[in-house]
Amino acid sequence: MRRDADYLALKPLGCSYLGPTYDPRTHQGATPYCGCKDLYADTLYCAEHAALMYVKGSALRKRHKDTRRADAIQQLVSDFNAAVEELEQEGFDLYSRDLVEESML
Repeated sequence: MRRDADYLALKPLGCSYLGPTYDPRTHQGATPYCGCKDLYADTLYCAEHAALMYVKGSALRKRHKDTRRADAIQQLVSDFNAAVEELEQEGFDLYSRDLVEESML
């Protein structure tokens, strides 16, 4: 059973679920907590909202998404470097100011 100070202080208030539309930057007035007093298994949420807040595997999906994004970025960098290398092998000088000045004429 949880006995930390935050849990003990907030437990009497009931379920602390705010909902997906709550935005503290725009909301004025009292905070719209669910407030259900029947809390689920040492959480600060009722059974209905605990299921939403503790979705099994949600953190794992986020890690996989981050890994896929990093892999895609690495592939773009690799493709760019390959293109630069190919241009340099063909004799194209990527860092020449002459090409920029000629194209402006």
